[in-house]
Amino acid sequence: MGKTQSIEREAQSNQNFQNYLESLHKQLEDKTNTDFEKNRKSFYDKNGYDCHTLGTSMKWDFRQQNSFEPARIKDSVETAVKSILGGGSVTGAAAKGISMLAGYESVATSVGVSVVLAAMNICSTSMKITYNEQYTDAPICPGVTLHILTFSDSFQRVEYFDNQTIIETGIRYELCFSEKKARAEATMANMISLVEIIRKYNQALLKLETYIAEGIMTLPFWEIDELNERSKRYREMLNRANAEIAKAGGPTANKLPGIENRALLKVPAELPPDRLAIYQDVLQRMQ
Repeated sequence: MGKTQSIEREAQSNQNFQNYLESLHKQLEDKTNTDFEKNRKSFYDKNGYDCHTLGTSMKWDFRQQNSFEPARIKDSVETAVKSILGGGSVTGAAAKGISMLAGYESVATSVGVSVVLAAMNICSTSMKITYNEQYTDAPICPGVTLHILTFSDSFQRVEYFDNQTIIETGIRYELCFSEKKARAEATMANMISLVEIIRKYNQALLKLETYIAEGIMTLPFWEIDELNERSKRYREMLNRANAEIAKAGGPTANKLPGIENRALLKVPAELPPDRLAIYQDVLQRMQ
């Protein structure tokens, strides 16, 4: 995923800043390597499944607190999946896994992006970033599982960006195929599992949108503006994931419960135009 433009420019012109980023990178990498391997290994050992790695990598992203660009994350995950599908002279079970995955490329990329953003606490109402780590196993198609560990932390140094917070996020992922797991799974059951993942994320997003709507008069404008942008982009990606699952032959998620607090449907009196635009935007997504 890389760095935002402002951080990239600073790193190119300031070796001390580049060294600082590298030290942050090393700290997080050391924290998470062991956790990822332990969780991935446990997934196969406890079920007695064989495991054939189709592709694995680690991605990093540095941004300032007020800069969130889900499009860069989306592009990074999609590129990773496509490189797995197009790569290598694999044979045996790995080749069978890639062949099976080929029919689910769009599902793998769209679900992968959704899982990564959910693990990055995109639905959190807190603007404060503290160390966070989350591991997820996401079924993609029979026998193929996407293992993802995301981790993030925040850092401040008075000499960089006027002491603004820098957020570092890492993604460690591995796409694996198991012949035993493939034999035990039916395609429709697999698709239903994916739909449940998307429904769970949608429910979390509904809570975030309720928080924005209820705080439309009292929260700082910069906060509701950023949370609204997070919500909007993530909703778009979840809708895409749901559509790709349906296109691959799976069910669509049932319509989620709408606004529980019906009082939110009434526009608060004397709401300034900028807040009114966000309020209406949020309510439209919630209904």
